[in-house]
Formats: sequence, structure tokens, C-alpha cells
Amino acid sequence: ILFVIDGSTSMGAAYGDDGSRWNAVRSALIDADGGIIKSIERDVSVGVAFYSVIRNSGPCPRVVETPIALNNHATIAASYTADQYEFAGGTPTGESLDRILGRQQDGGFTDAGFARLTTPGPKIIVLATDGNPDTCADKDDTVGGMAHSLRAVTAAMGEGVKTFVISVGTQVAAAHLQELANAGVGRAPDAGGDAAAPYYTATDKQQFIDAINTIVYGARSCVVTLSGTVKAGQEDKGQLLLNGTARTYGDPNGWRLLPSRREIELLGTSCAEYKTSEGNLAVSFPCGTVDIF
Repeated sequence: ILFVIDGSTSMGAAYGDDGSRWNAVRSALIDADGGIIKSIERDVSVGVAFYSVIRNSGPCPRVVETPIALNNHATIAASYTADQYEFAGGTPTGESLDRILGRQQDGGFTDAGFARLTTPGPKIIVLATDGNPDTCADKDDTVGGMAHSLRAVTAAMGEGVKTFVISVGTQVAAAHLQELANAGVGRAPDAGGDAAAPYYTATDKQQFIDAINTIVYGARSCVVTLSGTVKAGQEDKGQLLLNGTARTYGDPNGWRLLPSRREIELLGTSCAEYKTSEGNLAVSFPCGTVDIF
């Protein structure tokens, strides 16, 4: 998961009772007690990228990235300073996403970007922004900025990178958020009704935390790889605990072993709970029933 954080001037604005928007987002992500990155760093490779533009000074967009890695909380926290980062005017979201993804002007991708990074699991961008995008060429070009952002998110999905978007406050146009949300998971940008993908608008820190948890937990697969191969006839010898509660093998709301014999699948309400909670999962088999690899 790569968290892409808007560093524009407006991120310094007041945000409910939580100080600035910047500090509320920072706290939700990196607090040692309760921050999402600390809670998932052992199981998920995580990174952050901050983006902004310094008009008439230096390259645009300005992107500073902490690459994804396991157990990355301390490194991210050291780079994620309080109070302000690059509060510097505009919001070149599309061009910043291109830089992060490694997307070139001709539409191709470099091997150095996030889009072509080899990972053991799916790749996800969580975009947190508080304003309509503009462009490096024109801080008032929101139409061009929106179009570029949509192209970048669509191209990312074409490379297998999903994008989820959170509006930090209510200043981002709802129609633009909906287009990004749809394109970010491979749906038509103008999809509506039941076909529309969810996007998130957070007006305080708790709503932001709720949105992050929904995205991160919901992105989990209910298929989990074991560290060994279960021997034939030993399937029902296993014990699975989800959030401390035993689940029944073969039950429609429990779990099953897949034909590879190296993967289990959570089913029904167990799958739903895994994707909507912290999802502490423990699976064990007796000695002699699994070939360890």
C-alpha cells in the first residue's frame, strides 16, 4: 500500500478538533498507538509519498517518497513531520501520480515506478487530498488537472494498481471523486447507481480513520497462503481462529482448504469479518499433518 498525501497549502487548514488537516492525517497514519501503519506493518509493505508544487522554484511536481517495505513504520514516521511539510500552493495530483507510478508522457511506464514494482501481492494507492487538482503549468486549470488525474488513475489500474481516494474535507468536487473512485477499481468513470465504486469524504480525524480502515481491511483477500502443504485426508484436523474465535472447517461461514492444499479460504461471515475488522488470524495443524516448505 502506498499512501499518497497532498502537501498543498490548504492541508494546513483547521480540521475539526484535530488541529490541521495535515496533522490529523499524519496522526491517523503513523501514531504508534492506533495508527494504521503501525498496526499493519508486519503483514503489509507500506510506503508514503508527499506531493506539492513550489511555483517558480524547482521541478514540478515535487514528490518526496518513502519506498514501500515491511516493518516500515519507524522510517515513515521519521520522514512525516508535524505541522507542515511542503505547504506550497497547488495540487498537481495527476502529474504527481505519474511520477510515482513511473508513467511517461507517451503513456509507457519505467521499471523504477510503483506500477512496475514486483510485489508478492496486489498493489494499492490510497490518495488523500483536500482540493481539486490543478496542473504544473497553471494553478487555476482545474479542468485539466481533473482530466490528468483521471488519466493517471486509469493507467494505474491498467497496470494492476488500484486507487482509492479520500477527500480530506469537502472541497473536492463530488463528481471528480466519483470518477476517480470508479476508474481506480476498473469501472467506467461515469458509472452510477449500484455500479458506482465508493469514495470517502472525511470532515474530521475519526472519519478519516474509518475510511482508511475500510479501504485497508476491505482490500484483503479471503484466500490466505499457508507455510506448508496439508496432507490428503488431514484437512479437518486444522484449527482456525479469527479474532480469537474458532471457525468451523467446511461450514459456509467458516473456512475450507483449496485444491492447492497450500491455501485456505474464509467463507461467508468469516470472510466479511476479516475484511471489516483488524482480522487477527491464526491457523494451526497437528504435527505430521503438514509438509512444511
